[in-house]
Amino acid sequence: MEAMAAAHARNITSKASNPLFSPAIFDPGLTPGSNRGRDNILYLQNIVLDFENGDLPPEEIPNLFPDLQLIVTNSYGHTTDAPRFRVIILTSATIGPTAYEALWDAVAGKLREAGYIKSPKATSRLKKSGLDRSKRSANSLFYLPAQAASSSDTFFDFHNGHQCRPLDPEQWLRNVPLEMPSESPADSVAPASAAGVAEAIAVWRSSSPGKGNDAFFTLALSLRTLGLDLKEIEQVLSEQAAFARSPAERRNQIASIMQSLSKARRAA
Repeated sequence: MEAMAAAHARNITSKASNPLFSPAIFDPGLTPGSNRGRDNILYLQNIVLDFENGDLPPEEIPNLFPDLQLIVTNSYGHTTDAPRFRVIILTSATIGPTAYEALWDAVAGKLREAGYIKSPKATSRLKKSGLDRSKRSANSLFYLPAQAASSSDTFFDFHNGHQCRPLDPEQWLRNVPLEMPSESPADSVAPASAAGVAEAIAVWRSSSPGKGNDAFFTLALSLRTLGLDLKEIEQVLSEQAAFARSPAERRNQIASIMQSLSKARRAA
């Protein structure tokens, strides 16, 4: 929060002169020929949303998410008549790209429940959210907070009341319906196998308490049987760890699982 507040204190000469940031931490070495692609993501922290020219005023955001710690700040071109602002929802843990996008969708769902949608009909009582859906991807980049072009349109509000807490990814993800993401590793295998990947994930998520260790290893074996390579399996495991009852234990388990699969592959 302090870094964002410090960035917001700056006066910039134009939108294009402002540096970019991302909620993702990238490793350029993960994918040849790509530095900031989705496959370069190590993890993400916090959820970032852009709003532009909608009916949702920035001051309404904390009322829609009263129990979340979040930042609401102007974009460079924000005015009262043409609102452009950014929301940064703090998260209590790091997450993978699929989990990030699932949480982004969950937040968008909360906006719909409040009556704000993408394109309401003229006769509808619903209102235009202004949420920029092109920024849903986990590898999206955003301009840093800064003073608005007009000083009177500048604001930076950190909502941190006594009831506010960072968003708990594990708690929120347990309420997210199981869907294969549009940019999932399953897209790189045959369509029949994609359904198998979804089924394997569903079995993993429905495992009984106390069976997490075995069920997670079984998920990896199922993915191998379905034809995913080791990199794809590791990506799925990394993302699905966020859905575990003990995410840290599952993340710590991944290295041993991949070692076992690698040994079995060499022995085959």
